[in-house]
Amino acid sequence: MSRRGHNPPPLITLDRVTARVRDRRLLPDTTWTLRAGQSWAVIGPNGAGKSTLAGILLGTVPCVSGKVIRHVPEALPERIGHVSFELLEKLAARESLRDEARQFSGRLDAVTTVRDLLASDRSGSREPGRRGHTAVQRFDLDHLMDRAFTRLSSGELRRVLIARALLRQPQVVVFDEPFEGLDVDSRRTLKHAISAMIREGRQVVLVTHRIGSLVPEISHALIVRDGQVVEKGPKPRVLPEDRLARLFAADAPAKSRAGSRQETSRPNRPDPKAPILVEMKGACVSYGEKAVLKDIDWTVRKGEHWAVLGPNGAGKSTVLSLIAGDHPQAYANRIFLFGRRRGTGESVWDIKRRIAMISPELQLRYRKPVSALDAVLSGYFDSVGLYRRPSGTERAVAEQWLEFVGLGGRGADRFDRLSYGERRRVLLARCLVKTPELLILDEPCQGLDPQMRRRFVELIDRIGSRGVPSILYVTHDEEEIPSCVDRIFRLPLLPSSTDAPTGVSGPQASSGSCKTSGVAR
Repeated sequence: MSRRGHNPPPLITLDRVTARVRDRRLLPDTTWTLRAGQSWAVIGPNGAGKSTLAGILLGTVPCVSGKVIRHVPEALPERIGHVSFELLEKLAARESLRDEARQFSGRLDAVTTVRDLLASDRSGSREPGRRGHTAVQRFDLDHLMDRAFTRLSSGELRRVLIARALLRQPQVVVFDEPFEGLDVDSRRTLKHAISAMIREGRQVVLVTHRIGSLVPEISHALIVRDGQVVEKGPKPRVLPEDRLARLFAADAPAKSRAGSRQETSRPNRPDPKAPILVEMKGACVSYGEKAVLKDIDWTVRKGEHWAVLGPNGAGKSTVLSLIAGDHPQAYANRIFLFGRRRGTGESVWDIKRRIAMISPELQLRYRKPVSALDAVLSGYFDSVGLYRRPSGTERAVAEQWLEFVGLGGRGADRFDRLSYGERRRVLLARCLVKTPELLILDEPCQGLDPQMRRRFVELIDRIGSRGVPSILYVTHDEEEIPSCVDRIFRLPLLPSSTDAPTGVSGPQASSGSCKTSGVAR
């Protein structure tokens, strides 16, 4: 159990610290102590400085003044467990470099598996050891051990990273926005896991903009706003019940407005004569013995806007990769794009010219130090970074789309120095410059705080009201579906056995039989 008392021993002290992120100074003159027996929530909107504070604890963010005192060996950066977007960035960047090496050597099957991530680096063994096996069982990872970690769903990847963080039995664990990209069941499971860690005596620092993610065991709260700490102390004082109620209510408008938009919207009437953009006939995808998709029939016509729903691991992103042209099993299925079957001579670039896509993974990969305008212009060429000279007309159109997403006059700003929400809007403008026929939005609100989420959904509604492009809006959160969406395609989570009955449900249904197609909601 956690040690309690009037003056528990300190683990980490920030003594009049000021941090530096690129050329910006954040958290000026901050003093804060994490003590044994305390678990903290660090709360604030996007861009407030929450992740900067987490980075100071982890030793990844430099300080220009003050000092960080680590009172015990368990508080050293290498001893702290953590799960964060930054960690995911590092793993993805490392795997990208390895992919280049594999392409060069011809060893395309030498992927990094879950087993590799959990294995001990010191021993050279590909087995995670006794503590690793305990973590595997605790987080139900047995069936994922030999799967490439790049093929995991958001929920599966989060469980793997938590298990990996706990292998060293850390005393302090930092969770930086751990609930992003998780469905309701996965969020509930993660909350139970965090509660269990605190009850076992670990000190947790939970960084979040989701007030609903706070677990009862959190004892203290720290509020960050506009790059500085504005309040900190015991949770009952900093977040009394009436204030918590107001903060919960701040989340509610996004949900209630989404609901009201859906109720008052006018769905497009199905036009059986409209050109078919996407058609799947009995599509199936498996990784080894694990079936991810089975017997998928789906038709998307011009002018239709679809929501693609399903829990983590149901195959939503797999469906998108079959459409977007980068899934190796696309050619083994009967998939037609813009009236032509996949694998009949079209190139990936023929497909990408007519499709635009935005996802948290794209934002993860887009790490180029280019201007916001150049990032938008790169959409003409489907490149990460700008390597061709755009025309004057293309530049003018890109500036218009920056204005549309609310970033007019910000074209010269460095893309990688924009806030998280601003970068997401730049990538949306990047999608739109080439006037695609199909716009794919894969978890587009992931990582956005409630205010940013509302603004982004409003942008999608403005785009959808024009009718073109057709929209595929992928989410696990039905409450954020834009009102322009008039059809729902629901994917179930398949049983572990590939022989088990499966199904794809249509709109307004929670489950259904195989081979059903969507209708207007």
